[in-house]
Amino acid sequence: MRLSVRLRTFGEVSDRAGARPPLGNAVEYTVDGQEYQTTKNGPEAMEIDDRIEQFGLWSVFHKHLILEWFAVLRDELGGDYWVDMENEILLVPRPSGPARPVAADVDVTRRAPPGSAAAGVFVVTPPRVEVDEPIGEFEQSWIEIRRRDWPDPRDPLGARVVAVLELVSPSNKGSYGKGDLRKFLAKRQDYLLSTVSYTEIDLLRQGVREVPSAVENVAEHAWIAWSTQVQEHSRRFWAWGWDQGEKSPTIVFPLDFPYTHSLDLAATYERAYHINRWPHRLQPFELRKPGQPEPTKG
Repeated sequence: MRLSVRLRTFGEVSDRAGARPPLGNAVEYTVDGQEYQTTKNGPEAMEIDDRIEQFGLWSVFHKHLILEWFAVLRDELGGDYWVDMENEILLVPRPSGPARPVAADVDVTRRAPPGSAAAGVFVVTPPRVEVDEPIGEFEQSWIEIRRRDWPDPRDPLGARVVAVLELVSPSNKGSYGKGDLRKFLAKRQDYLLSTVSYTEIDLLRQGVREVPSAVENVAEHAWIAWSTQVQEHSRRFWAWGWDQGEKSPTIVFPLDFPYTHSLDLAATYERAYHINRWPHRLQPFELRKPGQPEPTKG
């Protein structure tokens, strides 16, 4: 059984000067007394921290990074666009233990209460297998960009969606089942068959990676990003791939043709990582020995 709930975070472009430090210049911030500086396109940048994926914490960081992109795009795009974040909460299966065999020669019966209309005995055929499948919540988020001056009566917000930004999750790569992968690929195909500009960023090493043939040359890299935009007589693709030891790129973020923007993956990743205190979040997992249970709260 799968529950899907869609939520929205609405954002209007801020016109207030100084509402958020722009990433176009050096940005200084302090977390727990430690000072950090992020410079767009600078030579120094942190690498992708694989431990977040290894320790099964991607669903949390996924939200932090999406929120960082949401805030940056909201403040950088100007007054022509709405920037909204969509969320979908899925109940996904977790690895379960072995199924419990049930003896086939045992009948389960229940007698009707005295005085009830039902008479006789209810007999249930014993199942061959009885098992409880553990489930957990997984929240997927993506960003939609709308043109404020393009009405669309079919859209729930009344404005036309011109661009989508997806950060790939384990569910999108089939880690919880092939059905999730098929659903994600079908959703992507709907975008590619429309005039909506589309950007996809995959910062996960595990799972199935399927990309359009136009950008398959970058698929073997550890991390990839690609974007596409319908132009006058063609669909244009941009793609980036990078590996351990290489800086995350600043990518083309296409809007409605002929407009494009940029998104600095290195700067936004670094800020989401430090502001949300990921060095401290990862410490208990680093100290825990393989196979050692999580410490109980006293």
